[in-house]
Amino acid sequence: MNWTSKFPKPIALKDGRKIMSLIQARDLIITLPSPHLKNAHWEYATDLIFDAARTGDDVAIIMAYEQFTRALKAESLL
Repeated sequence: MNWTSKFPKPIALKDGRKIMSLIQARDLIITLPSPHLKNAHWEYATDLIFDAARTGDDVAIIMAYEQFTRALKAESLL
C-alpha cells in the first residue's frame, strides 16, 4: 500500500486543516462517527482511497480525490 501518494491539489477544510495525501484522507475518515461511515458517499470514498493506495495509479488517485471532496462537501466540511 502506498499511503503517501499525494492528491492533485490540497483540500482545505473549514477548520483550517489541509488534506494532501491518501493517508491524511484515511486518517480523517477513521475519525468520523460510525453513522457517517454508513453514508454511500463515505463508503465509496473509502473504497476509492483504498484502491488508490493499493494500486498507486494516477487515475485511481484522481478518482479518490474527487469522491473524497464530494463526501466532504456532503458533510459541510468544505
